[in-house]
Amino acid sequence: MPGHGPILPGGVRWPATIVMLMDTSEIDTWTQQVVERLRSGGQLEDRRVELKREWPKADSAQVVRTARQLAGLANANYPEHVLWIVGIDERARQIIGADSVETASWWAAVGSCFDGDPPDLADVVVTVDGCTLVALCFGTTGAPYVVKNPQYGSSGHVIASEVPWRDGTSVRTIRKQELKALLMPRVVLPDILVHSASLDLFRKEGTDGQLATWWNGSMVWSVESLVPKRLTLPVRSMSLVVEFLDVGFSAPVNAFFRDARELASSDGSPDVRYVGDYIIIDGPGIIETMLMIGNETVPPAADTVAVPAAVTLTMPGPGLASPLIIRADLHPETPTSPGQVGRWRL
Repeated sequence: MPGHGPILPGGVRWPATIVMLMDTSEIDTWTQQVVERLRSGGQLEDRRVELKREWPKADSAQVVRTARQLAGLANANYPEHVLWIVGIDERARQIIGADSVETASWWAAVGSCFDGDPPDLADVVVTVDGCTLVALCFGTTGAPYVVKNPQYGSSGHVIASEVPWRDGTSVRTIRKQELKALLMPRVVLPDILVHSASLDLFRKEGTDGQLATWWNGSMVWSVESLVPKRLTLPVRSMSLVVEFLDVGFSAPVNAFFRDARELASSDGSPDVRYVGDYIIIDGPGIIETMLMIGNETVPPAADTVAVPAAVTLTMPGPGLASPLIIRADLHPETPTSPGQVGRWRL
């Protein structure tokens, strides 16, 4: 909930087909996470996020293209939210700010290009470094989205509308198998909240006189929404990665889990639980992901102790259109215990 949130992020999802839009604070947080990746040198866009240097024009030609881009992105990511951020130059990796545009009139022009209802829109103004960004968060539960062909009826144009599909960085007409998959019931990703995360670097002289260095850490996160169907996430398919982007270091590590039965008092059967080789999610609940890294994956301490760190847990699962991604961005702090030479906290 990057994280996905993700992630990662997402609005409260209820059983059945109704999915509420994210609230203002969630959209703001999602936008700030993208800005943080810009500052740390990470990847800016992902499959659900697009960055716009300036507002897409609302003239007759450009507005059709904008609607088609949005429909393709929304269809390919159903039922998850998608985000456009206006005011970031992706190529230059700069925050330049968004021009003043009346969102309602712009959205009315874009929405008129849809054959049927367009995606739901929530817009939030986010101020970063004195610049104004506009975050446009779209709900996708009305998919498939269909756009009109503005040339329909003119010479040689017999197709009245199209179902667009986002494929990589391009948009094309949806194919049969993609349309069939789009119309099938989906398992919805739950909303995730990261409560805390830590990473510690230790160094100690061994009995042989050699310095031993190791890391350990944890990330406590919870499922915050109801789930209409049980999620079973196999541990063997998961990946846990520790990154120090400023120094170009990334290392996969093994993940270990503790659920509410070990973290706090429990009724004996929490709705989020670690069972052997699986994490089972039946509803809201809390769990801890632990990690330990030995010498074989430790970068030089001098390169890392003063730079931010990131911990990313990726969890694919049967029935999920995309994996559940949980990310925590940690900042360096002053070590507080003997033998501790590096300390990072969320």
